[in-house]
Amino acid sequence: MSPDPNTPAGYIIRSALIDTIDIFEINRKECARLLLEYPKWNLPGTFKPKPGSTIEHDTVQSKDWQLESTVLEASFWFSLTSVLY
Repeated sequence: MSPDPNTPAGYIIRSALIDTIDIFEINRKECARLLLEYPKWNLPGTFKPKPGSTIEHDTVQSKDWQLESTVLEASFWFSLTSVLY
């Protein structure tokens, strides 16, 4: 489950991920590290916590978005737009 790009929150998250992928296209290791750390830069509860994490899932109003799905969709849209331009 990933954020809807037609909502303000979904648009901001997706464009931030696409910008990160675009900037770090050459250095893929650094890009992967930054993408995995992306939930640290958002409000708690933006993404579903990983199993076994110390974050309380019930105490935070969660959107239940999955980081992995969102990153895959953003990388797909990045590759699609880079081919078109």
